[in-house]
Amino acid sequence: MASRVVETTGKPTLVLNINDAGTQAKGSGRSVAAYHLFNSLAPSKELMTHFGGHHMAVGLTMPTDNIEAVHQAMEEAAKTQLADQTKPPLEISARLEPSDLTLDHYQELRQLAPFGPGNPEPTFEVKPQAIQDVRQIGQGGNHLKMKVDNGVDVIGFGFGELAPALTAPSQTKLAVHLDENTWKNQTKLQLMLKDMQVVQPQVIDYRLPKLSAEQFHTSKTYVFFDVRVKKNSNNGSNSVAQPR
Repeated sequence: MASRVVETTGKPTLVLNINDAGTQAKGSGRSVAAYHLFNSLAPSKELMTHFGGHHMAVGLTMPTDNIEAVHQAMEEAAKTQLADQTKPPLEISARLEPSDLTLDHYQELRQLAPFGPGNPEPTFEVKPQAIQDVRQIGQGGNHLKMKVDNGVDVIGFGFGELAPALTAPSQTKLAVHLDENTWKNQTKLQLMLKDMQVVQPQVIDYRLPKLSAEQFHTSKTYVFFDVRVKKNSNNGSNSVAQPR
């Protein structure tokens, strides 16, 4: 979970589980290259009962009363280490065709595991030929679920707001990790969405009390709701006239 948050936000992250009594928090952290997570938290190790790790990952346990102090230690370190840090770019390993989206290919890929620093999990580009069953899921509809091509499930944590834009597969590119999901004793390929590009036509509203020829000097597709206005514009670009 911490890794997924880092991939989405580009920020170092701790994910902690609090015990039933509410007294102890235990979890792990993941980081980005510009932020040395272990060194950032080491000065506060007296606040923790267990602590260990390295540049990109830590494991820790602490009283819940100390969570805010540890958080502030991370914030102080970030002021210098992440002053100019942006979300890291995704490196695309290869483009996958619909025929490549199989459970067999996922299982072959797992032979390269374990993934982590020095051996990052491959990210693939997928340009779907079909997109179906687009839904916003989770609390507040924050997450995205859909199917592409031969019914392959795609899950995107934090991508829920993009659901309305996913209507034209020809204009969509996905960056994904290959994964699997087991449901009712059936295991299928699942794609974990890491990023996406949605290219949509730009619509410009040129409606004014009076039109001039200068408005139509560029090569675009114009839509007129009055045939007479279309004739008066006398432009050489593509145009479509719709009755009023």
